Amino acid sequence: MTAKHSNDLFRTSEFLFACFLYAKGVPFLRTEWPTSQQAFFVFKQPPGDLLLAWQTALDSVSARALYDAQNFFRDELRKR
Repeated sequence: MTAKHSNDLFRTSEFLFACFLYAKGVPFLRTEWPTSQQAFFVFKQPPGDLLLAWQTALDSVSARALYDAQNFFRDELRKR
């Protein structure tokens, strides 16, 4: 499952998409574990234009911000 929306929350199980949202400044709230092998990254609802930019490959993010986001989420996954 890629993304779910509910109550102004945005959930994704896609690691790189989560890194992109984090690097763009979308507030990260928590990691949910519905099973021991699957994690969902939960954010506040991102702006629609940001989602469209990702889906159409018209997105941009600095390499440093993406690197920092990847390290952050790797640490999140290791906490489990």
